[in-house]
Amino acid sequence: GFRLRHEDLAERKAELDLLMHNVPSMICHGDRDKRCLYANRAYIEFYDPNGRQPVGRTVREIVGEEAYAGVDERLDRVLAGERQTYRGVRKSPRGEMRTLDIDLLPEIGESGAVTGFFAVINDITDSVHAEEDLRRSEHKFASAFRSSPLAVAITRLEDGRYLDVNEAFVRLFGWTREEAIGRTSLDLGKWATPEARVAWAAALKRDGRVTNLETNFRTSSGELRRVLLSAEL
Repeated sequence: GFRLRHEDLAERKAELDLLMHNVPSMICHGDRDKRCLYANRAYIEFYDPNGRQPVGRTVREIVGEEAYAGVDERLDRVLAGERQTYRGVRKSPRGEMRTLDIDLLPEIGESGAVTGFFAVINDITDSVHAEEDLRRSEHKFASAFRSSPLAVAITRLEDGRYLDVNEAFVRLFGWTREEAIGRTSLDLGKWATPEARVAWAAALKRDGRVTNLETNFRTSSGELRRVLLSAEL
């Protein structure tokens, strides 16, 4: 039969080491005693940037007592064959608090028994901060949208249906928020003429925005009002 030569095995191992050391995830392979058998470059740089090799040390020794709280129980469950996925906050060597997505997987041997574990860890701090910034921005936008003294509407480009209108819109035109959402300005009869809307929509699609277009709008009672209309895609 075919036998893989020793040089081929060494080459495959070198390729695997190169791959593992260059992935952004932190990877650790441990045994049933919760002792590190292998760690890639990202794991070493996060937990021990001074170069002290984690191989041969327990997870408790590597991450420290404070960070290890609760991890021991999770590792016990992994070594019993149960995968553990959770989010934790750890202090980096530079003293920064980092948010990590941690995936602990049991290592299954040829006999089917659990022989150790793998830890795959991703630092998601930047994306979490970006999400928080986005939520804060959305909250500020929503507050400004609701409280603006100008009548503001958000419509879907595809068919012009209202997605939301603010309180000033309701006061100016008379339709309630519930009456407006899901309908178009033509459904409501807001434009004085359909042709005026066609010209406005064409300019908006062509230029991406329309500023201070003077036109006539009808209110829910049929009253015509002269308005300045600005819109942006």
